[in-house]
Amino acid sequence: MKIVTTAPLGAWYGNFSRRHRDFVINAIDAVPVSGGDIVGEFGIDDSSADWAKEIATFPDVVEADMIDTISDTGRYRVRYRRTPMVSLMRRSAILFRFPVMIRNGMMYWEMIAERSRMSHVMKILDKAAADPRLVSLNGSSLRPVPHFTPAQRSLFHEALASGYFEVPRHITLTQLAGKVSRNKSSVSKMLDRVERILAEFAATAGV
Repeated sequence: MKIVTTAPLGAWYGNFSRRHRDFVINAIDAVPVSGGDIVGEFGIDDSSADWAKEIATFPDVVEADMIDTISDTGRYRVRYRRTPMVSLMRRSAILFRFPVMIRNGMMYWEMIAERSRMSHVMKILDKAAADPRLVSLNGSSLRPVPHFTPAQRSLFHEALASGYFEVPRHITLTQLAGKVSRNKSSVSKMLDRVERILAEFAATAGV
């Protein structure tokens, strides 16, 4: 089954991908080593620079080296500290296939699990605060659904019905905030999050 999760905030690859939103990073391999660290090989689809020095500045990175360039992709070997999410997945015997694609703070996994364990896998990932979303099961695509909180969903529906997303807008941010009985600042921040969720949904759905 294919799952999309949020990259852990403490993981260098998640923060690096959030900083370079257009980059596609592929985790090619990852091997646990002594001291609780992981040594992984990563491909970054930008060979215009050696990104090893920047990668090495993240607090969880022990060392980083550029080892090769293939076409337009730079290949890196990175030793980094294991995240709680990865530790939880290993303890729970959750298996996945490489490569794992990472882009703009999101991770695209292909999990190896029986259908009967699907719920278990999703619960483990949810426990790790990874915000998991199922994209396909046994090679059959499922219709993805944006993952909103109840407050985000309510605001989105109100904004949509009120013409906030029309061009030109039929309602101002101040007027929308009044309709949902929230202050303008909180509505603005929530709408920013809603728009990001919709953008991620569009990318996942291949829109």
